[in-house]
Amino acid sequence: MLLKSDTQTETAQQADTGLPTWETLMADLFDACERKLGAHQALLALRDTPPSGFRGFLFSVGFRIARALPPNNDFRKLCEPNWQTLHRFVLEQVYRNATLRDSDEKSDAWVFGPHNQLPCSNATLEDRVALIKRHVALDQPLLIIGDDDMQSLRLAEEGFADITTIEIDPIISKRISDAAAQRSLPIQVICRSIDEIGADLVRAYGAVLMDPPCNPEGFAVFFDSARRLNAGQPGSKLFLGTHFLSHGKKGYDELRCSLADSGYKQLMYEPAFNRYPIPRVSKFILNTMLRIVVPELAKSPARFFVSDLVVLECR
Repeated sequence: MLLKSDTQTETAQQADTGLPTWETLMADLFDACERKLGAHQALLALRDTPPSGFRGFLFSVGFRIARALPPNNDFRKLCEPNWQTLHRFVLEQVYRNATLRDSDEKSDAWVFGPHNQLPCSNATLEDRVALIKRHVALDQPLLIIGDDDMQSLRLAEEGFADITTIEIDPIISKRISDAAAQRSLPIQVICRSIDEIGADLVRAYGAVLMDPPCNPEGFAVFFDSARRLNAGQPGSKLFLGTHFLSHGKKGYDELRCSLADSGYKQLMYEPAFNRYPIPRVSKFILNTMLRIVVPELAKSPARFFVSDLVVLECR
């Protein structure tokens, strides 16, 4: 069923993808947070204005530091628009963490990877593989754009016979290549930036899998490449993992329009499908900052970063 809002922009009105509007995302988030008791409600009370007093001063210092980070840093992108954008992002992450049933899986990393990489949890990887098997035949070729989760190995183990992985990180690429060679798995690994890939990889893939950076620029690069490389036969699937609230209202409206104009129709939308254990140093810093601004959050520390999943089918 399509969800629409009278207050959406004219551009977003054209995005007939089946995805909720930005206004609906906000309303659903606030409703969910209000219905479930927990430490997140202390953060919910700050929906309109940032904290005041000493806590407000500490927040403003952190805000300025974030906005001084390199232009492509995801934390800076979150802090650039306004308080409301950052608040909605943090509120949803805190709320989702409080409701997750995943075990407290620890990250092996101390900080984010060199390309803002953050491998998903083992439970998420198994959920993805099971979902892909339900929608894609084992003999159909798969294209994976970015594979720090190394899901190509699990998919090959499950019987997929033709997998191409494009991965920019040479360490991850070698790890996948070595494991595939040792186990005789049918995986072709291309170690290059996605925007450097030429027409030699254009095929009619049964499915394209991608988990781009959660910002408008990163999404556009991955999505444009996915459309360029897939010869696009009816029934071909696109598995897209991204966090809608990280895009902000303008970016999310543009995302919906891009999907609406792409020739895909939506098969599935699952909020917070993907869970990523937060690296150790990043988790300590994040939870310390949250406790300073909202002391009640000490009872509900963030363990995972969550993002959404959309499954689309080529018409």
